[in-house]
Amino acid sequence: MRRGVWHILSLVTLVSAAACATGCGGSQQKLSGTYAEDAERAFDDALKAYRKNDCNRAEPAFRDVRRRFPYSRYAPLAELRAADCLFKQKKYIEAIDGYKRFVEVRASHEKVPYARYQIARAYFEQIPGDWFVMPPAHERDQAATRQALRYLAEFLDAYPKHETADKARALFSKCQTYLARHELYAAGFYLKQNKPLAALMRIRTLAQDYPENLLKDDAVAIVERALRRTEGARAARLALDALAALDHEHPKVAVLRERAEERLRVLGAQ
Repeated sequence: MRRGVWHILSLVTLVSAAACATGCGGSQQKLSGTYAEDAERAFDDALKAYRKNDCNRAEPAFRDVRRRFPYSRYAPLAELRAADCLFKQKKYIEAIDGYKRFVEVRASHEKVPYARYQIARAYFEQIPGDWFVMPPAHERDQAATRQALRYLAEFLDAYPKHETADKARALFSKCQTYLARHELYAAGFYLKQNKPLAALMRIRTLAQDYPENLLKDDAVAIVERALRRTEGARAARLALDALAALDHEHPKVAVLRERAEERLRVLGAQ
């Protein structure tokens, strides 16, 4: 009797174990595949949210991919998309940090040019805009403009044929124009303050640093007015420096150059 009971209990145990092995095995396979498959699935889920502009969900999801699958090919892509989410949310400082980390850590990755372009774009997006309740953009701090110009120049120097190079050149030109306007504004301000030497220095900077975006008529006018307000040799030299980079075909450039040179001759200055 005891032997029969033990025989029945043994059969029940075997059947239960087999069922569990089959059921549990099937369930486990559904929940998780290989490491690479799981990484791809997690990345795709985050990417779907990103494409729907749901960065509140996508950004932490990308970070989760980076944390859970650091050795997969999706880890660097997740890092980059997390920075893209910050960019989309106009969190430009945080986005710049993310792109810079990517460039530093993933130096050989094929997406490094894209990350470097995005750094420049993020600085560009911080350039002051014109709002009716604020002073004009060219009258405000241009730190972001200078940073954008710097990173755009570095990008174009390294990747002149990249697919975003034309867009980068357009942004570069805009940055030069913004900075040229700022120098012109500063020159005009100093002239109003009766500081002609300071005004001439700003026009010299405008002429030498932004030759393709010169505001020629206004720049020449300030040189002319500044020369009238001071008789010194230094003003003549600054004027000549500025005029050398200005359009030689401008009707007043030759006249002003002659005037400055004559002043130096009269003063016996070199």
